[in-house]
Amino acid sequence: MKKTLLLFTLIAGFTQSIKAQTQSTRSSVPDAVHQFMLINIDPMSVSMGYGGMALFTDETAIYLNPAMLVHSPNRNGFFLTGSKWLPKLVSDMYILRGGGYWQLSEKSVLSSNITLFQNGTFSYVTNTGVSTDFSSKSWGWGVNYTRHLSNKVSMAVGVKYMHENGTNLLPSINVEIPSKNNIAFDLSLAHVDTDAFKKFSFNYGVNIANIGGKVNLYNKQEAFLPTNLKLGIAPSYKLDVKNKIGFTVDANKLLVPTPTGNHYNDSALSGMVASFSDAPGGLSEELKEITWSLGLQYTYNDFLFLRMGKFLESKEKGNRSFTTFGAGVVIKKLVNLDLAFSKNNNDSSIGDQLFLSVGFNFSRKK
Repeated sequence: MKKTLLLFTLIAGFTQSIKAQTQSTRSSVPDAVHQFMLINIDPMSVSMGYGGMALFTDETAIYLNPAMLVHSPNRNGFFLTGSKWLPKLVSDMYILRGGGYWQLSEKSVLSSNITLFQNGTFSYVTNTGVSTDFSSKSWGWGVNYTRHLSNKVSMAVGVKYMHENGTNLLPSINVEIPSKNNIAFDLSLAHVDTDAFKKFSFNYGVNIANIGGKVNLYNKQEAFLPTNLKLGIAPSYKLDVKNKIGFTVDANKLLVPTPTGNHYNDSALSGMVASFSDAPGGLSEELKEITWSLGLQYTYNDFLFLRMGKFLESKEKGNRSFTTFGAGVVIKKLVNLDLAFSKNNNDSSIGDQLFLSVGFNFSRKK
């Protein structure tokens, strides 16, 4: 199907969603290339308001927080999930993600994941008046090493490769967008305490993803990678032997300078540092660049999981708001089936979405 999307999509990479905002507001939203790597389609996380980075220790942690993997009750596993993306706007845009983890020893885990993103088919008219279609694809592949620092604290380091197709999208003005190939690094930390106060446990985690140099775009212009900071906490309480309830709160901030500030031409490292204090509106505007994910999970006998959550973003920085629901079931402690439903509260033109995934976990730890 032919369609015309914003040139912004190919130059900067597709953001987590199309944001309903005026052009003047859009210019104040931090932006970067390769943002397809930030799209969260994992049903367990989506159903917790796109959060839960300090809660999940199995296959979901490969994407959310690899430092959690050494706390998994299983020695190895893998997952596969996929979804059409913004189906009400684009008919052939979708994203697939898969990965696995392997216990190397009692204190270390190796994991890997791959993301494939089909941007859809774009149409444009050349300077000769001929209509031309272009189908853009992006993908990323990463490897993480996780290790215990103590019984409760663990750390993970990772490296990833990201690729986006280029195109001569606007030949009439001689603008050629080259393919983008970049390497980035991840760093994450987790604290897991399953018995803080008898029936009460408390986890927290930190993840800085996509740390790397700036990207060459076209005509000697450069852009930032989507370096992203996540902070999360996850207290849980055992109601009895079979019933447990958990809460999650996640804060997320893109470590990229505000376009309307004075640091958008800084180096990658300087831009990360400046992103905490460069907003023209001062501290109040910086705080508006943080998105919040709130989640609740009920667990029955480590077999049935019911989840709900809320995703919130400032009106001045995108105004995204989602109410999410989900459920999961573990079959014979081997197969995880999960689904999530995300309701868009602010933009009916984008619509609601359904997410599904399947995971396999093997060799239960004693």
